Amino acid sequence: DYASPDREDDQWLYLPALRKTRRISASDRGDYFLGTDLTYEDLKRQNKVSLDDWRFSHAGMDRVGGVDVHVIEGVPVSEGVADELGYARARWYVDSETHTIRKSDNWDTQGNLLKTAWFDALRQVDGIWTIHEIRVENHKTGHQTELIVSNVAYDLELDDGVFEERSLRRGYRP
Repeated sequence: DYASPDREDDQWLYLPALRKTRRISASDRGDYFLGTDLTYEDLKRQNKVSLDDWRFSHAGMDRVGGVDVHVIEGVPVSEGVADELGYARARWYVDSETHTIRKSDNWDTQGNLLKTAWFDALRQVDGIWTIHEIRVENHKTGHQTELIVSNVAYDLELDDGVFEERSLRRGYRP
């Protein structure tokens, strides 16, 4: 991420099984990742929401999976951002106790409910509430994606060289 709002952040994807590295441009962030129901932006944000991309409103309270949640609705700050994200509207169900998103609904740019995601298996790792299972249902296609997250570690010291494109392709050599 660059400090200047005028400069587009760099986002790279490394696929170890294919030994390929690909740059993801801002205009591609609403594209789907490898045939899943998750976009590159969904993966980048990791169950977080960019405050710069949305205008928010509180839509009340609800329950998801027996948990009290705040319902937060959002609309993109501009049509350009909506086109980049691929969403015209979103609704997040935020756990009142842990402040994590437990469910989200996203509408496409034509105003149709596009997909619903559930964020489960919430556990603390190093004192941080962490989602370990994500289920996404695409309402247009009927397709579903399940993502299991394991071996989570925080506060690791990593050399910046690990993230250079050359290191991703060939392996990091200090």
